[in-house]
Amino acid sequence: MSDITLKEAIHQCADVTGSLQSAYWLTEAVTGYSSTEVVLYPDRRLTAMQSAILSEAIERLRGSEPLQYVIGRWSFRGIELICDSRALIPRPETEIVVEAAMEKIESAVERMQGDSLLLADLGTGSGAIALSMASEVIERYTGISISLMATDISCDALELARDNLEFVARSLPRVTEVTSLMRGSWYDALPLEARGGFSVVVSNPPYLSCDQWNGLDTMVKDYEPDIALVAGNSGLEHYRRLIYGAPQWLLPDGCIVLEIDPSQADIVSGMATEAGFQDVRVKEDMCGRPRVLVACNVFN
Repeated sequence: MSDITLKEAIHQCADVTGSLQSAYWLTEAVTGYSSTEVVLYPDRRLTAMQSAILSEAIERLRGSEPLQYVIGRWSFRGIELICDSRALIPRPETEIVVEAAMEKIESAVERMQGDSLLLADLGTGSGAIALSMASEVIERYTGISISLMATDISCDALELARDNLEFVARSLPRVTEVTSLMRGSWYDALPLEARGGFSVVVSNPPYLSCDQWNGLDTMVKDYEPDIALVAGNSGLEHYRRLIYGAPQWLLPDGCIVLEIDPSQADIVSGMATEAGFQDVRVKEDMCGRPRVLVACNVFN
């Protein structure tokens, strides 16, 4: 047995994370105890194995590894995902992307002439956007055929997305029926026969410039994959491909939904207008910053 109690473990974690909430999450993850057990039994002593796992986790945090990777799991819009360095950490602002996409999916369902809904998440990474969309669409809509194509150029990211697909399917088996994983760069990964058939295309592409990347905290630079963060010298390179390529892949009333850097809002909105989108709007995140571009072929 260990001489460390749960209460002491939480304090040790808090000293490293700087957050009591994060300390509780980490303690729950390394001990396997539920949040209720951690709160109700603060004097419960850790086993030797639990103590060893905790010590290793604390050392990883002291080395600036992100808490999400140390825990190995993270929540995104109510679904739990496997989280490791094969892909970006799912972030709260990206949940706004899914919120905006679901609003457009609702509009698409209301206008549907048939019974088939085609969606895409380009550059899916961990699969956070695709799997949360798939889960919510399955739960909200019945009686329609749903197909969601999730793509990425990174083999590592697709492997993690596949792991998460299987992980989410444990509680929602139908998610495997509607979600397809495909490797390739943006629209190149999609089947040609799907061209012109998508109701909504979603993406959280790399949008940092090389200078922005150089100025990032080591917690990001040393652990999260640069391929998922850096677009190029301007940070706008992938937006050009996604926005100007979207019209040929969308239905006549389709939409593209993109996460953006707040500083890029005007430029990216201008691209969408130039590409021929009639309805171009920017949705703010929880801090009031422009965060999501929503561009539609018709006003909706």
